[in-house]
Amino acid sequence: MSNVKNIKIKEDAIIDGTKNAIIVIRNRNVILDSDLARIYGEETKRINEKVKRNIGKFPDDFMFQLSKSEFDDLKSQIATSNTNRGGRRSRPYIFTEHGALQIANLINSDFANNISVFIIRAFVEMRETIVSQQTVLSLWPLENLPPVPGSDKVQHLIAYAALMFPIALRKPKYWPLIGLLFIAWSGPIELLQPYVNRYGE
Repeated sequence: MSNVKNIKIKEDAIIDGTKNAIIVIRNRNVILDSDLARIYGEETKRINEKVKRNIGKFPDDFMFQLSKSEFDDLKSQIATSNTNRGGRRSRPYIFTEHGALQIANLINSDFANNISVFIIRAFVEMRETIVSQQTVLSLWPLENLPPVPGSDKVQHLIAYAALMFPIALRKPKYWPLIGLLFIAWSGPIELLQPYVNRYGE
């Protein structure tokens, strides 16, 4: 029983780590070559070498290289020059969900094949989170909210609920704690809002 529990904990850790590494570029959920290499336990250089030797297996919807402007934007977002994501000189390769799975096929090991399952689950969960947020918000489009005092707060409440819902859905036993964390995070924002260049009621 303990072995099953340990495997589940490892799976959750890999999925959560992958979700944290997924970024949006060109309106796609993607992952950097360095992050993908770390998850697979490989060197970034080795991953890219495998890709170059098998470039025909990586069409544009599997993998692409950042343009100079995209790379500059990424480095400015990271805001430091020593991180794996932003501290390199060469433009990184970016992998979609399909490309990440193809990497496992090239590595061709039991470990990589097992890890690829968790990576795909991470991409799927990211899509489900986005869809659930869009669904909640579409139930009451923000632009159609009534122009009455406090309506700004109602919009914020809906937005916070949209963010909290998929997290609570994945970890239902922690939903009271998740709710308290969102209150602790959003409360000060709402209190300070009228004083930081935003309109207040």
